[in-house]
Amino acid sequence: MWSKFGFLDAGFARQNLATLCPDLILPTLVERLGSSLEVVTEPHKLTASLHSMIGVARSLVTYSEVYPQGQLHVLPLLFATLPGIDANDTRKPLVTLQYIATYAFLIPFVDFSGAADHHKLTDQQHQISLQSSQFSDFVTEFCDRCFSIIENSIALQTRSEVSTEDTNLSQEDSLNKVGMGGTLGVILMQSSLEVYQCTRSFPYALRVPGSSSLRQSSQNR
Repeated sequence: MWSKFGFLDAGFARQNLATLCPDLILPTLVERLGSSLEVVTEPHKLTASLHSMIGVARSLVTYSEVYPQGQLHVLPLLFATLPGIDANDTRKPLVTLQYIATYAFLIPFVDFSGAADHHKLTDQQHQISLQSSQFSDFVTEFCDRCFSIIENSIALQTRSEVSTEDTNLSQEDSLNKVGMGGTLGVILMQSSLEVYQCTRSFPYALRVPGSSSLRQSSQNR
């Protein structure tokens, strides 16, 4: 799993095994991702763990009688991976954004924490419904980290009198910009109106380094 060579190919095998035996594969992958998130000196283990979890995303979000607690790990792991959106690393943000986009595409970002008032839920279903109240916090923190990268990007560090044509974006900046836009698009597509509203109220104002003024990047719709 953590080999520097061939871990992507091995991911296909893990994907099939997780479909057949989720109770044997998923707990180990979840544990290894959690441990790699706590260690900052081995970034390769983190990217390899994220790639592995991307491959088994459908198995983790789908209810399984042999591993019913799998769904409870989805949202906590999404929160845990947010620090991976870091301007100081060129590769980690891309893998993190891919991870978030993959899981966001498979789950609705809807707050149904009050479902127990109207339906009879199992203990696990009740826990999942309570977790859903954190979707707005997740989206807000995701946007905050993305705008932090944008504020520190090369494009916004250029002086205001320099034309757009003269602004040279590095390859990493361009890839991160596409990744952030695509991931946010998936999140908004899966969001309820309540969760979506938290992005509209987000202060879309970016401070240009060296300037006391605020550049408004989006108008209230």
